[in-house]
Amino acid sequence: MKSANNMILTVLMAVLLFFVPHNLRAESKMEPFIKGFYKNIFQRDTNSSEIEYWQKKIQDGMSGSRLGIFFYKSKEMQEANL
Repeated sequence: MKSANNMILTVLMAVLLFFVPHNLRAESKMEPFIKGFYKNIFQRDTNSSEIEYWQKKIQDGMSGSRLGIFFYKSKEMQEANL
């Protein structure tokens, strides 16, 4: 079952990354993008400190695809056994 979940997650990540806004560093695009990752990957809402943390990373140059990799490899993802 875990390998099926991994396949589903891989497809989901590919779809999400395909729709990464081209100008992610625009303030108006960051927050919805980050919230979308949390909602679609972890099935939960974000808190303000999580949004601020990832906004800072994006402002410092992190790409949307790199953000996706961080989510995929995160402790929360591993604990969810996805």
